[in-house]
Amino acid sequence: MTQPHPPGWYPDPQRRELQRYWDGASWTDQTAPRGTTPKDPDLTPADPSAKKKGTRRALIVAGAFAVVVLVVVAVGAVLNQRDQREADEAEASKVSESIQFSIERESRARDVAASAAAASQARAAYESRRRATMLDKSTYSAVSAREWAQIAKDPSNAAGKRITVYGRVTQFDSGTGSTAMRADVGGEPAGPYDYDTNTIVISGEPGVLADVVKDDMVTMWVEVEGSMTYDTTMGGSTTVPKLSAYIVEVTGSAG
Repeated sequence: MTQPHPPGWYPDPQRRELQRYWDGASWTDQTAPRGTTPKDPDLTPADPSAKKKGTRRALIVAGAFAVVVLVVVAVGAVLNQRDQREADEAEASKVSESIQFSIERESRARDVAASAAAASQARAAYESRRRATMLDKSTYSAVSAREWAQIAKDPSNAAGKRITVYGRVTQFDSGTGSTAMRADVGGEPAGPYDYDTNTIVISGEPGVLADVVKDDMVTMWVEVEGSMTYDTTMGGSTTVPKLSAYIVEVTGSAG
């Protein structure tokens, strides 16, 4: 089709059931069913400024999106830094607590060691003073025969008393051992066979009985321990006073 046909709707040259719009120079893509009266399409050329506006709008949107992305990235970085800082602070706190615990533990250990050392020194000083006292004859009391009889009757009640006694060794052998012996004891000096209180005497000071043998007559500076029960050779048992000897002098022999 050629001019002078003005722009309008004409039968579609290819499809009989349609009509197509002629813009005055060529067929357009606008079609409509035959028998209808469609509106003429707006074939006004696109406004270049509108395209520019669209492009600018697109750029603005893209820029805004980029800003949002940057903000999100920045916020994420800040949050990550905060989380890392909190993790570092938590780790530092744990390390600090561990160090503090170690310091306190070491301090307690030093305190315990110092207390133990002080206690050991105090105990050593006490033992030294006690030994000096126990080796001093003037710290022992003389007792009469009656006072000794009262002690022998209830030695537990007299435990801790330091007294001077006399006696005869009646057994000092493998049966008693090297640090204990049996002796007949009295509160006053008497004849070899005049002592009538069977007594167990043990070493209060190392070596104090080293030179003593059976039948020796002895003077002893002792501390009352209490009583002791042992089996006899007759198959029974007996309970006797028990004394710790700190000073022993052999004054003769009954043998």
